[in-house]
Amino acid sequence: MTATAESPEQVVDEQRLQVAEYKPTAAALAKLRQQYDGVVYDVRTTKGMKDAKEARKTVRGYRTSLENKRKEIKAPALQRCRDIDDEAKIITAELRKLEEPIDEQIKAEEQRKQREKEEAERRERERVDKIRGDIEAIRRTPADLIGKSAAELGAAAHDLRMQPIGEDRFAEFAQEALAAKQQAMQQLASMIEAAKAQEELAEMKRKQAEQEAAKAEAVDIPAPAGTEPEQPDITEPVAEPRRPIDTRRLAAAAEAGTRHQVGLDPAQPGGDRTVVADVGTDSRLAAIRADLIGNAGLYSTQADAVIESIQAGRIRYLSITE
Repeated sequence: MTATAESPEQVVDEQRLQVAEYKPTAAALAKLRQQYDGVVYDVRTTKGMKDAKEARKTVRGYRTSLENKRKEIKAPALQRCRDIDDEAKIITAELRKLEEPIDEQIKAEEQRKQREKEEAERRERERVDKIRGDIEAIRRTPADLIGKSAAELGAAAHDLRMQPIGEDRFAEFAQEALAAKQQAMQQLASMIEAAKAQEELAEMKRKQAEQEAAKAEAVDIPAPAGTEPEQPDITEPVAEPRRPIDTRRLAAAAEAGTRHQVGLDPAQPGGDRTVVADVGTDSRLAAIRADLIGNAGLYSTQADAVIESIQAGRIRYLSITE
């Protein structure tokens, strides 16, 4: 065995140890350090190996003794910890038996209130959605009636007009509903006016077609044998105060086969530009027809009827604004 020079080492301070049972081992540590620290054994020899094993046995004895002491002094502490945990579990279980019924009552009430809240929110959404749907139905009324007759549009407008708009039905959305109703009524009024105009135009065209068909049938019927064609009445018409062209009277006169003189009132706009044409002149017929359509506002079929009446001698004088 070869000893080495001592080197300063940190020594465990017995006075600072909190566990009194460890102090004897701590006191022996200084002696063991002096005896074995840094020693190199010649374990290749029998004696060296024996000395090394003896040194190991001595140091190990202190270490195992310390470990046994640790377990010994800790056992009560461990048991107390186990007792602490076990007894806490027992008491906790008893406390839960008291707490849980109360907790269940509280949670049941909280869940009931939550269900009531969710149900109230659902009913409120349904209420608002229904009102919104009713307002949207009012707004959509004109679009749903596109293509309907004036009578159908009028009936729908009457039904809409009779719908009450109040807070009892629309609640806080009453003003919005009233605005939607007013807008829909305005749109329906415009649609009714347009439908009437279309229906009147269609009726007028129907009557014109009937009149033209009747005229065509009359032309095809031959005159009885031995009769002379009716001579046109060439008596000059009595002068009347000049007035604006009434295109409806003009067309009716032409289609009915009556003699009529149409004039313009000089007091009316354009009256000072009135020219009088001798309608018996064939070279003027095309220009007269164009004026009847362009200036007098007649349909082409009406203008053709006037020209035909001119050629037949039923109209001899015509005043037209250029």
